[in-house]
Amino acid sequence: MSHKGNILIVDDTPASLKLLTDILKTEGYEVRSAIGGALALRAASKNPPDLVLLDIRMPEMDGYEVCRRLKSDPVTRNVSVIFLSAALETEDKVHGFSLGAVDYVTKPYQLEELLARVRTHLELQNLRSHLEKMVEERTAKLKQSAIVLQQSEERLHAVIESSMDAILQMDASGVITGWNKQAEMVFGWSSIEVQGRALHETIIPSRHRAAHLQGMQKFLMTGKCSILNKRFEVLGLHRDGHEFPVELTINPIRIGTEYEFSAFLRDITLQKKSEETIWRQANFDALTSLPNRHMLHDRIEHEIRKAYHSKLPIALMFIDIDRFKEVNDTLGHDIG
Repeated sequence: MSHKGNILIVDDTPASLKLLTDILKTEGYEVRSAIGGALALRAASKNPPDLVLLDIRMPEMDGYEVCRRLKSDPVTRNVSVIFLSAALETEDKVHGFSLGAVDYVTKPYQLEELLARVRTHLELQNLRSHLEKMVEERTAKLKQSAIVLQQSEERLHAVIESSMDAILQMDASGVITGWNKQAEMVFGWSSIEVQGRALHETIIPSRHRAAHLQGMQKFLMTGKCSILNKRFEVLGLHRDGHEFPVELTINPIRIGTEYEFSAFLRDITLQKKSEETIWRQANFDALTSLPNRHMLHDRIEHEIRKAYHSKLPIALMFIDIDRFKEVNDTLGHDIG
């Protein structure tokens, strides 16, 4: 027969020990016995039982003291204890429960009652152990998840801080909640200075602030806004007051029923200057700084298209200077 549980019987009367041992073994329990409290403590500490049936009236060390020591030992503190006694006053039971006992069985034993109480408390002990194991496993998983989450947050923070883009977060009302190092470099405001301030008060030129606020309100009311999740160019405002072109993307982030926003901005001042330089080199003569043939063709095509759509005529005049080549040949191109 398989063992249903590990039971330790503690009594100073050999006859009582044998009677209980025989009964419980017949029911399929694994049973050990100890005469006296000192032996019981050593046996329980070496191999913790699932349940202790503990006589109260014993010489040298009574059952109350044995229970107190079992509950104070980390190895045996979770072992269930049922007190055995011939007669108990109410205050004795209260004292036993205060020490951590789970039940009492009165001598002489009623066999069905004894077995029912043993069975019930072993089932409760098994259930408690199972729940504790589940809690431990769940706690371990939560700790591991917390570690993974913390590592992910640290990696994300490192990525944000090392980004070449200015990255900032704001809540639904436009108040800044996040500001990376690149944002500090681009706009001149430190993270501490902008935390809790409205975005439109810091980096948006005054003439554009109303449009910014209207766009946010429209999104919060309708869930739609043409500027979100798109890359476009706007003017940014530096702390010192000068304006400069930035490339901007704003992404909404839904958290529960609320929205937050992440903005990615890049100073494109150098890019715009490079584009302007390339455009001038393509459309103006390097020597005279006058519009060149490429621009002439572009403007002519533009005017022809306008004339075509408006159904109006267009005139083109070509002016030549006679013998201009002789000036270049005799006086040089600088004079020419």
